[in-house]
Amino acid sequence: MTSTHPLEHLRRDEPTRRGAGLSGREVRRLVDLVVTAEREGRQVTALSQMVPGLGPDDARVIRDELLRRRTAAGERAVAIVSVADGEPAFASTTAVVDGTTRVSAAPELLVQPVAGVHLDGAALRELLHGSGAPAFAPGSARVGLATFRSPFRREESALEDLLAANGGLCGVAVAARPGVDAADFALRSGGRLLVSGRAPHASDSWAAALETVVAALERCAPLRELGAGLRDAEAPFPGLVFATALGEAIALDAGDAVDLELAGRHCATVSATSDRHILMGDPE
Repeated sequence: MTSTHPLEHLRRDEPTRRGAGLSGREVRRLVDLVVTAEREGRQVTALSQMVPGLGPDDARVIRDELLRRRTAAGERAVAIVSVADGEPAFASTTAVVDGTTRVSAAPELLVQPVAGVHLDGAALRELLHGSGAPAFAPGSARVGLATFRSPFRREESALEDLLAANGGLCGVAVAARPGVDAADFALRSGGRLLVSGRAPHASDSWAAALETVVAALERCAPLRELGAGLRDAEAPFPGLVFATALGEAIALDAGDAVDLELAGRHCATVSATSDRHILMGDPE
């Protein structure tokens, strides 16, 4: 088990790209590649290697098409995690748990502690209507573990590949935060301390979550479309979890299990096996 960060291998020293000018057909073909790699749990050649001049805007178009395809298949975004440079990554109904779920394993599985909030439909509507930031609600505070895996070969990947693949986010185990005060957190495996740090007061996570919402609305067309629907609809909406990184990521190998503790209380666990990894979060 080794420590790393989901973004540390990305090439940040390259000049800004102008874009590849992808057609709709090309976007759909690249999304097919990402979906197939995710489904089969394998890594393929990075899109930035396949498409000369692929830029951030191209990558967002690919990601947005990926999200629309998942929505058309019946999935619904229930969590948004801030990843590279504030870019939003979305986790769907099947990938966010407060109990237990299973998803296919893949090379270079990473797990990272996160902190955030749950914004219910009323709070989201208040924010989207532009009537100001909703007041901090202590009961909305959340912590958890986010898992990441890239469908692209690590040595080839650029920031654009991460954006196109929805940040590499594959799941989030979420738990109600035990208390709102600043507190120590720890990642442990078999009782061995891996990472520790200080989680900020939950109100700070609330402020960071609102920044995540604003960034997501600016950079993600499907979320803007969802926001427009929320402004116009009166039907109940279950809300979304918005989270940001709480500490560094840990690489998981088969047989590893990582526990997240906050203020001495167990909050969530990720266990990796040879063919699956299981997300477990304490039910609220």
